[in-house]
Amino acid sequence: MVIYSPHDNFVMPQANLELPAATARAIDGLGHLAMLFSPRVAIELLAALAAAGRAAGSRR
Repeated sequence: MVIYSPHDNFVMPQANLELPAATARAIDGLGHLAMLFSPRVAIELLAALAAAGRAAGSRR
């Protein structure tokens, strides 16, 4: 999973914000460092981790 912001002012060019074959979630309105403290990013991250845990549990 890639969580990124199209407003990232550290990663250039913007095309470098995504990875092929990865699930990507864009978070609008945040810069690079603001993502570290964003509740929206935390919610996305926790949801992705929970989904990965459920998927791993179903493969056992």
